[in-house]
Amino acid sequence: MMTKNTCIFFKNPVVRVLTAIFIIASVPTQSGAQLTPGYQVSIKFPPVADRGAPERTSPGGRRGGCDLKEATPSHINSRIELTAIAPINNIITTVVPNPAVYVHIATIIDQQVNFRVLEKGTKIEVYNTNFQLPHTAGIVKVKLPETVKLQANKIYNWEFLVICDPEDSSDDKLVKGLLERKSLTFEQLDKIEQIKENPIEQAKLYAEYGVWHETLEILDLLRKNSQFKAEWNELLSSVKLQSLANYPVINCCQVANSRAAPATINNIKKPQPDSLPNTGWGGN
Repeated sequence: MMTKNTCIFFKNPVVRVLTAIFIIASVPTQSGAQLTPGYQVSIKFPPVADRGAPERTSPGGRRGGCDLKEATPSHINSRIELTAIAPINNIITTVVPNPAVYVHIATIIDQQVNFRVLEKGTKIEVYNTNFQLPHTAGIVKVKLPETVKLQANKIYNWEFLVICDPEDSSDDKLVKGLLERKSLTFEQLDKIEQIKENPIEQAKLYAEYGVWHETLEILDLLRKNSQFKAEWNELLSSVKLQSLANYPVINCCQVANSRAAPATINNIKKPQPDSLPNTGWGGN
C-alpha cells in the first residue's frame, strides 16, 4: 500500500525529471530513421580511474573442460574466452536499479552459466541465477529482473561463471567485475529530460556523465538502424573493445529459476523505473 508520504513524493516536480530518463523507452527503434540522413554524433566514454576491479577478461589457465581440442570452421577460437563489455576499469555504472550485464563469448558452446550479484566485499547475494548459453557466438546480455533493487551510490560484485565440468570446478571459466548505481544531479537529469525525443543525444550525455550502462543500452538498440553503427563502434573503440563491435547482442538470460533479495522500503528511496509501463526497452 502506498503511504501518504510516498504520494506526496511522487507529486514533487523534481521526480518528473528523475522519471524522464526512462521516457526513452517509448521511442520506437525506427525513430532513428526520422533523423536527417548522415546525422552522426561522436560518443566516446571518458577515461576512468583504476578502482581495483578485476580484469575484464577471464584469466588464462590450463586447457580443458569447455575448451575445444582444436579449432574448426564453426569454432574459430578453440579456447573459451569471456570478456566483460565494460569500461577499461571494469566498473559498470548505471542509474537504474536493475541494469543488464553484457559478456562477450567468441566461441559457440552449450554450457550452463551461473550468474550472480553480491554486495561488494561480502557474501550477501542480491541475485543468483542459472541458465543455458544460447548456441550463438556473441555478446550475451543478462538482464536483472524487476525484483532486484540495487541501491543508489552503492557498489556490487557480479560474476559470470561458465560451468564446464560439474564434477571439477577447476575447468570452469569465470569473468567478473563491479556494478555501481550512481545518482545524477538535478541539472544533469534536466538536460537528459530536455532531449527525451533524441536518444542518440541522450546516449552522448550519459557517456559524458560517466554512466556506462545507459550509454551502451541505447546504442545497442539504435544500432539496429545502420545509421547508428558508427556510434556503437566508436563507443567500444573508446574503451579498447573495438574488435567486438560487430558481434550481435543476444537477449537470452532472464529466467525463472532465479533468486533475488526482496525489495524493502529502506532501499527504495525514489520512484523506480519498474513502476512505469513495460515498453520493451532493452529487451529481456
